[in-house]
Amino acid sequence: MKKICVITGTRADYGLLYWIMKGIQKSNDLELQVIATCMHLSEKFGSTWEKIEEDSFPLSKKVDLGKLGDSRQSLILQLSKGIEGFFSAFGDLDPDLILILGDRYEMLAAAQAGVFSRIPIAHIHGGEITEGAFDDTIRHVITKMSSYHFTSTEEHSKRVIQMGEDPTNVMKIGAPGLENIRKTELYSKEELAKKLGFELSDKNLLITYHPVTATNEDATDNLINALKQFPDHGQIITLPNSDPGHDSIFKALQKYADGRENVYLTTNLGFHHYLSAMKICDVVVGNSSSGIIEAPFMGTMTVNIGGRQKGRLQANSIINSDTGRKSIISAITESLTLNPKISVQYGDGFSAGKLVDFLEKTKFGMKSGFYDIPTNNLIL
Repeated sequence: MKKICVITGTRADYGLLYWIMKGIQKSNDLELQVIATCMHLSEKFGSTWEKIEEDSFPLSKKVDLGKLGDSRQSLILQLSKGIEGFFSAFGDLDPDLILILGDRYEMLAAAQAGVFSRIPIAHIHGGEITEGAFDDTIRHVITKMSSYHFTSTEEHSKRVIQMGEDPTNVMKIGAPGLENIRKTELYSKEELAKKLGFELSDKNLLITYHPVTATNEDATDNLINALKQFPDHGQIITLPNSDPGHDSIFKALQKYADGRENVYLTTNLGFHHYLSAMKICDVVVGNSSSGIIEAPFMGTMTVNIGGRQKGRLQANSIINSDTGRKSIISAITESLTLNPKISVQYGDGFSAGKLVDFLEKTKFGMKSGFYDIPTNNLIL
């Protein structure tokens, strides 16, 4: 059996990987290994590694990055510790393939350790652009370290090939997160309210705002001041990820939520509760990729704030706002009145089977060479 080592560092990527992990686990030809790292191991971010084991995925290893501090210097220390930890873990587990999703710094550490361990890497969600985060650079670096590529759209496949990757090892599977929407029996409004212990309103907002790491952009205060203009709307707020700058957002949102009966604040909803909230809520507000990828597939409007997601393909249900208070208020107000026929961009919600089938049929090897696009296809 071929050993597939899946790396998960956050509540977000675990939700996207869930059905892929289930597929690997059920395969007669593949053996699942799981390494939890970064936010999963942090009490501050909910110790979500416990949820992985509750879902019957035994952890093969934990790679602790140390204290998830709030500065870029702290991130460098985490990255360094991660490379060392992943290299040791791969030595013990001896996987045939490392499976990495996305563009976060802990995934860069895993990829670097994988390259120096001479273990092939498969990468999900390559070829995309998010100009407002340093994740954009990390994503492309991981693409160049990887031997196999699973993209969310044809455009992203072309971009990966443009980077010199062999087209025979590039496969469009769609966005894996959409499979959760297909396969998860979501809670009703009444069920979700009971599980959260929170009284939902006639109109509700789902809010997630992360640090914008490529620039000094910070819309936290303006977002909060905009949300104050919707006191009759239920507001479910999930706290940001561990990127530098998260502490100030944490504190501001906690202060805002304190004493407000229409606000529910949590570190981690889990993908079942999160998707149920997305289905029930009228608008997704913030700068998370879930507002760009999952919300349109769900049929929910999105207000996308600022430049963090700049460059991603967008559906017609997404209203882009700048970081100003008035712009955010206007975008939320407009989104509450619209009900367009939504154009879905990121696949059909059946990704796991395509990916697992590829893994079962493929003889893994390290990448070699650089694929040159034929000269007659180049625009000079």
